[in-house]
Amino acid sequence: MQKALFFLGRYDVDKGPPEHRSATSLVVRAVDHEAADDYGKLFDEFDKDGSGTLDSNELGALATKLGTNVEILKLEDGQSYTRKAFVAKCQRLFGKERKVVLKIFQVEEQWRNEKRGRDDQQLDARYVVQTIPAPTDDEFAKALGETNLFGEGVGSRAIVMDAANRNLFQIYQSERPDLNKVRMLMQQVMECVQHLHEKRLVHGDIKMLNVVRLSLDNRLRLIDLDAAAKVSRHDGDYVCAKFSSAILPPECFAKLNADQVTKFEAYFEGVDTELREKVAPKTKHGASYVVKTFSLTDDGAPKIDGLPYELVEASVAVDYWSLGALLFQLVAGEPLVPSNRDDDCVNAKSMAILASWNDHAAKKNLAVIKDAAARDLASKLLVRDPDERAEFSIADTLAAHPFFKPPKPGDVATQEKLDKIIEQQEKDSKKLDAILSLSEKHRDELRQTRSTLMRAIYEATEVSTPTAFVVLKERLPAGEASVELTLNDDGTGFVVEGEAVDEAKDRYEESKTWLNLCARFGRGVAKCSPSAIAEAVAGACEELVVGEEMWLYLIDELTGKPVVPEGESIYPIRITKPAEVVSKLLPAMQVGLHAASLVNGVAGVVRLFGYPCPKVPEAWREGAQNSVEVLKQESSVEAFGAVHEKVQDGGEETETVRGAALRELEAFYAKYDPDREYAGLRRIGDPSDGTAVWTLLTDPEEVKAAIEKRAAQRRAEARRHDERFQELMDNAEAGAPAAATTPAMPIAAAGGGPSAARALASPRR
Repeated sequence: MQKALFFLGRYDVDKGPPEHRSATSLVVRAVDHEAADDYGKLFDEFDKDGSGTLDSNELGALATKLGTNVEILKLEDGQSYTRKAFVAKCQRLFGKERKVVLKIFQVEEQWRNEKRGRDDQQLDARYVVQTIPAPTDDEFAKALGETNLFGEGVGSRAIVMDAANRNLFQIYQSERPDLNKVRMLMQQVMECVQHLHEKRLVHGDIKMLNVVRLSLDNRLRLIDLDAAAKVSRHDGDYVCAKFSSAILPPECFAKLNADQVTKFEAYFEGVDTELREKVAPKTKHGASYVVKTFSLTDDGAPKIDGLPYELVEASVAVDYWSLGALLFQLVAGEPLVPSNRDDDCVNAKSMAILASWNDHAAKKNLAVIKDAAARDLASKLLVRDPDERAEFSIADTLAAHPFFKPPKPGDVATQEKLDKIIEQQEKDSKKLDAILSLSEKHRDELRQTRSTLMRAIYEATEVSTPTAFVVLKERLPAGEASVELTLNDDGTGFVVEGEAVDEAKDRYEESKTWLNLCARFGRGVAKCSPSAIAEAVAGACEELVVGEEMWLYLIDELTGKPVVPEGESIYPIRITKPAEVVSKLLPAMQVGLHAASLVNGVAGVVRLFGYPCPKVPEAWREGAQNSVEVLKQESSVEAFGAVHEKVQDGGEETETVRGAALRELEAFYAKYDPDREYAGLRRIGDPSDGTAVWTLLTDPEEVKAAIEKRAAQRRAEARRHDERFQELMDNAEAGAPAAATTPAMPIAAAGGGPSAARALASPRR
């Protein structure tokens, strides 16, 4: 009578909350009241000769079906089991009423994937928790369709496994393992992973919740093979059909632009709400990050069409990264990146950390690990390059790495190996201290710098007008000036020739003066120095604001040229009181100069001022190059344009340096261009970086080519930053002081290198 109350007439399901619930599965604990009958049925099934006994040779396949390893059932030589003895042995090992978990799949293909991985590879019960005797798949499907015991829409497929006494997260939380215990735990996990890899399987979701301890022998085993993927040189699987994003390596993330986000969302249209929330892009500062996940057809093939990225082929490198994240959490006491209870990234920032991971990030983040050997092991696992990561060897590591083989008294060789690791880590630490002293020791100052940038320039109003412009002392001539570069006869360089040489020199000299002033302005911003900013503004008024009128020209941001309208136009705008107006417009003018510097260096900047040639002679260039290098720094300019973003919390002062700057710019346009003609410029989106630009170009091919050029120049600039940053690190390692940088990188030196510069910057919209 009581069995009628049990699920499927045998499982007494726990009344409490489920053991685990995710977007793809539900795991509940239960007591199997039919287990004792299964023991006897198994004996009968494997007693092939009907002798009523089982000897050692007959136990291997039986143990697999029982869900355990044969060593547990081992007999002395010459002994055998009777049916009664075998049932009694099983009841001692597993209980007369066996404690189990039911894993119910909401996505049928993931059930197939788990079954396929287990059945095809014949996984060892010493390393992977096995399925155990249970009702048939059809019986499960029928029963799940008829019950509300597990809620609505839980799926129709399930497997049954032995219940663990604890998972690794519970072990960590409750038992607080010391370093020696962590060594033992990591060794067992690595042995489990090694077994999977020997079977040509990648687990794909190694995390604390998927590592459990069975009371049978108190050893750790892996669970959850529904994310597993087959490794093959010719016909392998893809990873990330199921995922936990916070433990994934960099190659599993994609950064999407607006069009790609639309494509991604269309691909996953129609999936259930919980799954849609899990895969949804996470966005910050206009950048959207996703895991390179995918859905499956009914026959288990990946649906590739419609995805805005290439899928990631299964590789042991994916599991090695997850092992590194697991080790980090065990020894550092916190996850590698902020994550939720399902080990998914909590926000776009967490995803961005993983997606942009590099050697510098590894050294910085792993510095929190105090044990030198543990830190060294983590650094070998948390490597950005998947090919390099794939070279890691679990067998060699378990056999010889100082983390698993700490030196004993008198063990000179191991101690020397550990000493070398410590020596290298001390060098790395010194490099970080030298290069990143500002970002490490003065984080409050960095936040204050961002606050000063935001509040000093654009306060709290959204940009809806062009911000790229120049202010000139004289009007530019209509049409193209006749100027060209001619190669010297001796091949030593170029000279400027043509009708407008004098005009070209004038335009160049005026642009260089503005450029030097803006560089001073940029240095003041980088130092978070209101006095330096004010000095640059005053300098502009003294050196350039002369006479009774000046002229404001808008800039086409894709061509880099000032807009000189043909025929009647309110542009260029005549400024009749330049001393009052120009100082208020200088910060906004800085933005346009910055953008031009990224397009074509010195030549890009001087073209804004009407310089009529695509290149600048080397003799002219020398006087402006350093100022352009300052101007290129993202931290000196780019945050000015991100006025729609809120200032990060953390100690910002409420007083402003020049909080009315944007209002002055908008008021200026409202006065002189009330119809918002903007000299014919139109606002378009740049899909390469998510920003908006103003241009006269209308031909789609011309626009595309110009945008591609911008993107290429930005990539080149990023590479230049990284090269210079590496040079600084090399100098620091050699003993040179971090501050002793060339004038070409004053901002990076002040802000802690490229990463700190980018942390200060916000994309201009």
